[in-house]
Amino acid sequence: MAEQGLPGFEATSWFSLMAPANLPPGLQKRLNTLTRQTLNRPDVRNKLLASGLDPAPGSPQELSKLIQAETNKWGRVIYKLGAKLE
Repeated sequence: MAEQGLPGFEATSWFSLMAPANLPPGLQKRLNTLTRQTLNRPDVRNKLLASGLDPAPGSPQELSKLIQAETNKWGRVIYKLGAKLE
């Protein structure tokens, strides 16, 4: 994108595993642990990498920060462009 006159432009896609907001903390921790273990298994990781995906398992707090950062970034773009739903 920098070659097209947009230095610093970055648009990525990502996937996450979500659960209800009222999920008990112990269950949230257990699901996160199992998900991270699975994504870090060499066979799973290699299949994802072969599909063009880059697994980056993290914590619920890290995901929350990512969502907030993406919301802020794209919210500014939408505001600057004056984009509206039709």
